[in-house]
Amino acid sequence: MKTPVKKLLVLLICLISILISAFIYEKIKFQNIFDEIYYDSRNASGESFDRRSSLGNIKGMSASATNLTGIAAPEGEHAIMEFYEDDSLNAPMNSLSIVNNSTKKELRIGYSYTVTGNITIFFDNVYNVKNRQLTKVISFVEIDSSKRITTQKEVKDTLLSYKITDGQLAAWDYQGMNNVFLKDWVSVYPSNYSPDNLGNVKIHTQW
Repeated sequence: MKTPVKKLLVLLICLISILISAFIYEKIKFQNIFDEIYYDSRNASGESFDRRSSLGNIKGMSASATNLTGIAAPEGEHAIMEFYEDDSLNAPMNSLSIVNNSTKKELRIGYSYTVTGNITIFFDNVYNVKNRQLTKVISFVEIDSSKRITTQKEVKDTLLSYKITDGQLAAWDYQGMNNVFLKDWVSVYPSNYSPDNLGNVKIHTQW
């Protein structure tokens, strides 16, 4: 076999090996739908002239991403927020935001609902990229006093006071995460997962 042909075959084999390795790496890296969201959005800068993640293509998403560094995140942390415009959400939902903190390697997905004129419930979902765990917590805010209700006892008392059942919590949570956000995500990204097939992720619900 002539030397040029040998070189060509070697280059071809190397190229195929690289492509296979890249494919395997992506399969290992993206083990669930939250991995997809995290890695797609972690390099966004929040600058208007720079690249946005696929989240920016969701209908109703804010016109630009927000850089939270030095605002809601300490200096030195890279945190970018995307949020839905208020008029794109159906009542009683009144907010939905996504924060990618690539320094902490976590993704936060939060949404809130109006319970009464004075009480709003917040769902905070924190995805840890390292251990592939999604932790779900809830809290309340009293609008008049701006008091945040976060302790387990206070949250439980508030749930009882407003007769909010586990079924209602599950319905609100599913609506915000699956029916709105993840449904929108798979409409703008070639996902290997779906709102009802999240992939390899541990879910820890703290309510």
